[in-house]
Amino acid sequence: MQEPQEPPPRQPLLNAPPTTVGLCLVMVAGYPVTAVFGYDHAAARFLIFDAAIFRSQFATDGAYSLSSILSLIGHAVIHSGFGHFAANTLFLLAFGSAVERALGGRTLALIFVVSAIAGALALAWQVGDAPARLVGASGGVHGVAGAAALTMIRFGRGPVKRTGVGLLVFLVIVNLLLAFAGGGYALLGFQIGWQAHLGGLAAGILIARWRVGRLAA
Repeated sequence: MQEPQEPPPRQPLLNAPPTTVGLCLVMVAGYPVTAVFGYDHAAARFLIFDAAIFRSQFATDGAYSLSSILSLIGHAVIHSGFGHFAANTLFLLAFGSAVERALGGRTLALIFVVSAIAGALALAWQVGDAPARLVGASGGVHGVAGAAALTMIRFGRGPVKRTGVGLLVFLVIVNLLLAFAGGGYALLGFQIGWQAHLGGLAAGILIARWRVGRLAA
C-alpha cells in the first residue's frame, strides 16, 4: 500500500524577484501624484522633466536647478494616465524579472536608473530649442527590455536567442516609425517620447553588455 504523497507546494501567483518588485512598487507609489493631484501639484512639477528648463542651466547666464537635475530620474515614477502606468509596470515586471535573474538585482536597478536618465538627456538633445516635457518610466523600461533581449541573445539557444533578436529589432523599428510619424500624435492623439525610448534602450544594452562581459570573464 502506497503512502499518501503530500501535494507539491503551491507556487505564488506573482513570483518576481525582489528588486523588480521594489521598482514596480516605487512606480505604484508615484502614480497618485498626477492621477489624483494633477500636473499642477507641486510634487508633479518637481518630478516632471522639462527639457527647456534643463537646457537653460547651461546657458551663459543660466542658473543651477536642483529640481531639474532630480527630474532626470524623478519623471520615471509618474505617468500620464492609468494605461501609461499599467503598461510600463507590466513590462518592467516581465523584463525586469528576466534581467534580475540573469544579471542580479543591483545591475537591474543600475540599468533602470541610468536608462531613465539617458532617455531624458536624449530627449533634451534631440528637441533642441523646442519645448518638451517628459513623464513615465518608458525610457527605463526600454533599457531593461534591451538588457533582457541581450541576455537572451547571449545566454539563450535556438528560439530564445531568436526571440531576443526579434525583441531588439521590434523596439528599434517601432520607435523609428514613431520618429517619422512625429511622435505618433497624428495616429494616437498624444505625443510619445521616442527619443527617451531609444536613449534608454541604448543605455540598457551598453550596461548589459558590460555586465555580461564581466560574468563571462
